[in-house]
Amino acid sequence: MGNHDDSAGFNSTYDYATYGSGRSWFGGSYQSGKLDHTYWFVDAGDRDYLVFSLGWMPTVSVLSWAEGILQQHPDKHVIVTVHAYMNSNGALLSKADFGIAGLFPQIPDGQQIWDTFKKYENVVLMMSGHVHSEDIVSYVDQNAANKDVASLLLDRQNDDTEQKLGTLAIFTFHEDSDTVEVNWYSTKYDAFYREKNQLTITVPHTHKCEYETETFEATCTEGAGTIYTCTLCGKSHVEYESEAL
Repeated sequence: MGNHDDSAGFNSTYDYATYGSGRSWFGGSYQSGKLDHTYWFVDAGDRDYLVFSLGWMPTVSVLSWAEGILQQHPDKHVIVTVHAYMNSNGALLSKADFGIAGLFPQIPDGQQIWDTFKKYENVVLMMSGHVHSEDIVSYVDQNAANKDVASLLLDRQNDDTEQKLGTLAIFTFHEDSDTVEVNWYSTKYDAFYREKNQLTITVPHTHKCEYETETFEATCTEGAGTIYTCTLCGKSHVEYESEAL
């Protein structure tokens, strides 16, 4: 939810039952019945992600709530999206940038948001909008584990309103690599937008699975195969090598 969205209208359009609790990947929300600040679970390949969607100017209470969720899921790779976080020059937004220095002194700025999340090794990517930039802006800082974490500003609102390109960002993750391709794409022209907006970032992950194996013989109901169990996170999967007898 952004600063042009009224909370009541937003939650009327995207109602909690349909777009929140009714989705299998929905984790929860800061305020039950509202989707202003939420988190979601995404499983992709061997990696489990927790994605925060924080709206306009999350309060100290919202950030504390998010920390509580983080502490419950140290095994998840965490992506944080927040409406306003960084500026078009790559610097984190200050209270002066928000225009809230005198009006809302209690509202955290971009640095305070980063200070909240950088304490956790499993936070791997930060993203925001709000500030118009015709190009993707990328900034890298180190979290508490001294891992590089990319922060991205993706907001073509002014140009898109005029040119109606239907711009969206496509992120391509790889199971065996921390490299992620970022491509800005026009849905109107079915084409990428500007070569310099087709870039690669590093998204650190807490570990690459190291497996112990256990084989089993075929039975009347199940084929022979191998169970692979990660010694670091405990996650396991089965690969079958023959059909059932």
